[in-house]
Amino acid sequence: MTTRNVCGYRFTGTGTSARSVLGLVSGAHVVLVCFGFRKWRMIKRLLALIRSYSFYFSTVFYNTKSSAGRPLVPRPITSKVAPWFGGEMAPKVERINIIPIVELGEGPHWDVRSQSLYFVDIFGKSVHKYIPSSGQHYKASVGKHVSVIVPVENDPQRFVIGLERDISLITWDGVSQKPEKIEKIAEVDVGTENRMNDGKCDPKGRLFVGTMGPEPVNGQVTPDMGVLYSFEKNKLTKHLSKLGISNGLAWSADSKKFYYTDTFTYRVDQFDYDIETGSISNRTTIFTPKKHGIEGFPDGMTIDADGNLWLAIFNGYKVVKFDPRKPETLLEVVKIPAKQVTSVAWGGPELDILYVTSAKFTVKGVELPPPDHGATYKVTGLGTRGLPMNSLVL
Repeated sequence: MTTRNVCGYRFTGTGTSARSVLGLVSGAHVVLVCFGFRKWRMIKRLLALIRSYSFYFSTVFYNTKSSAGRPLVPRPITSKVAPWFGGEMAPKVERINIIPIVELGEGPHWDVRSQSLYFVDIFGKSVHKYIPSSGQHYKASVGKHVSVIVPVENDPQRFVIGLERDISLITWDGVSQKPEKIEKIAEVDVGTENRMNDGKCDPKGRLFVGTMGPEPVNGQVTPDMGVLYSFEKNKLTKHLSKLGISNGLAWSADSKKFYYTDTFTYRVDQFDYDIETGSISNRTTIFTPKKHGIEGFPDGMTIDADGNLWLAIFNGYKVVKFDPRKPETLLEVVKIPAKQVTSVAWGGPELDILYVTSAKFTVKGVELPPPDHGATYKVTGLGTRGLPMNSLVL
């Protein structure tokens, strides 16, 4: 895949012809900016030439009107015009400065009901709430490593969280520095030093959560000790065992597929899913980052309304988009300023903002300084949107 970003617009294509035309696009941009055009005739001709090639692109033409004594200033065609050409703005990645730097940000969950982003700081032993409309941020200490936070259906002040090996319910007003109540409702991996990692609820409100082995030193996890569980009606069901780090989870819009990654396998797998029983079967691999020259570890994951998956790459400074229906089909790479990218979630009133969590913990003596590392980001201009996240049904 070939990509060119020219003055804020993205052109993508595949193959030799795409590279040739993308070169033409860059050159055409220079001509347009330097000389300006008052008419659209030449632009339309260039568009016709570009459309003769079979690749997708985003339009980057400028109308550079000038007046006497005033230099030509490139002005992007507005969103009212760009769609005529199938265009879209290139992604914009912004650090959310109101959210403090965390040690290990994880588990982002957008709550449609409150229009808030919830997430956890695992090593900071705290849960967080961010309200974009007001720019407010709150956090509460829970006293132990916490790895999941999901609202409870029809109960705005209750959440299910993962406290090391305890699945617990907390009562939290979203403002106070400590929850009003913490109630243990189940325990996983009893008798071990494991802890929970990623978790989400399926469309029926059934909680899926996975574990990982002991981590005596940050970044050094004992392999083959993790387990993937589901929790429904006070009952735990074990689905997978001998996992490295149980991580990203997502479901297709029709609930017939379950997507999952065990970080230590360096791949994303797909299962057939039975929404009525919560059972998974027929495991197949659908994406292997290393086959696309992507270094790092597959981490948290989400799905968009088009059915494509978005995967955080830990130690890779990026989030990648791929099509699970066409194995090993990489669609897009979004660069993130943080090295340890941990997870992603769609949010915002239109569910078209991709929120990205990150970490900054030291591994093998390598320190990652703020403000980029350990920050929370929002990515806009991705040309798609997500699906509402599911709450826990008790």
